[in-house]
Amino acid sequence: MKQVVSVKLSELQDAFLFVCAGEASESAAYISRETGKIHWCGDAVEGLEEIPDDLDDESAYIAVPHKRDLDLGQRLIFRFMRERAPALYPSVQEIFGRQGAYRRFKDFLDRHNLLDQWYEFEEKQTIAALTEWCSDNGIAVDG
Repeated sequence: MKQVVSVKLSELQDAFLFVCAGEASESAAYISRETGKIHWCGDAVEGLEEIPDDLDDESAYIAVPHKRDLDLGQRLIFRFMRERAPALYPSVQEIFGRQGAYRRFKDFLDRHNLLDQWYEFEEKQTIAALTEWCSDNGIAVDG
């Protein structure tokens, strides 16, 4: 039976945030399927650690997903609004019709005293999605 590798949830969350903070070509993180070590790649961390030469070997490493890969973008926002403030849903749809939507969305939530609820909802959904992604890829998550 193949040994399941494990990662710490906090380290996985940090890597996920790093991946999501930059453009796809700028920020990436990979989990070793053998050790569970997370390797960070990108301009912001260049030279901080030695990067394995075989990161592109999918049998040895798996890329930490971006929030788009886990459906944690606009759909999550709209789900939050339907569940927590359905009367405000049309206003949020309008916000996402223009550029700079995410910043305006957070300002909107702040004006309606929903920002803390959004951050809590987003974090819980992100943890659930990352945990499911790990499970689907044979990775155990340690608290």
